[in-house]
Amino acid sequence: MDNPQRRITTVLGVNMEQITGEELLTVSEASVRSGLKETLLPVNAHMVSLACEQPWLMEYLNTRVEHVVCEGRGLLRAGKLLGQSIPEQIRFSDWVLQFFAMASHRRYSIYFLGAEKETVRMAGMSVARQFPGMVLAGVHHGYFDFSGPDNEQVISSINEAQPDILLLGMSTPLEELWLSRNKDRLKAKLFILGAGCFEWLSGKVPTCPRWLNRIGIEPLYRMMFEPRRLFRRYALETPQFILKVVVGKVRG
Repeated sequence: MDNPQRRITTVLGVNMEQITGEELLTVSEASVRSGLKETLLPVNAHMVSLACEQPWLMEYLNTRVEHVVCEGRGLLRAGKLLGQSIPEQIRFSDWVLQFFAMASHRRYSIYFLGAEKETVRMAGMSVARQFPGMVLAGVHHGYFDFSGPDNEQVISSINEAQPDILLLGMSTPLEELWLSRNKDRLKAKLFILGAGCFEWLSGKVPTCPRWLNRIGIEPLYRMMFEPRRLFRRYALETPQFILKVVVGKVRG
């Protein structure tokens, strides 16, 4: 998205905002107040790898998402290796709790969309207990047909609730695909794409301790709990990402 006030850095073709977590909170609150229907998308090495393979996703990130921010430590290191300025890793599992606290203070409403029915329900109950000032406008699972009556029912449910914030928790790039098709029809003020966030917001999957993230072994920790889902990403995709970064460095 073109905005002369934003500072942009580019890693393997993906444009990211040069912003801190604290600054992103301020930007997010301003987005809700303005009602401009902006999208916030934290990206990691996995997302960048997908964008390199899928041109539509690269175009979506670079032209239709207002706030693309660095979420992964691997991506932060890749950016620095390539000489790109990224202020910090905005770890979504930490940042979103700060966002909920702000939303609770402001009495904003939020709608959760994604994951299995019981998982998103549990996530909603947990967040509502922790942040009672934030209004849980509704929840809906992410296992529905993206076309036809099911999709229309989901859109109607969201629009009837008219939440300030729509938090999506589908897998990548399904949530990007769904939002790209339906955003213009949705009555929400801010859209946040959180991928598997409802898994840990519900308590089904633990979040990685910060110290493990800092020393760079979060992938091993996460694979302990979700080996089937994450094996391909970390065992096959990560080496390919590293190779792309090295080639980018050599080419200058």
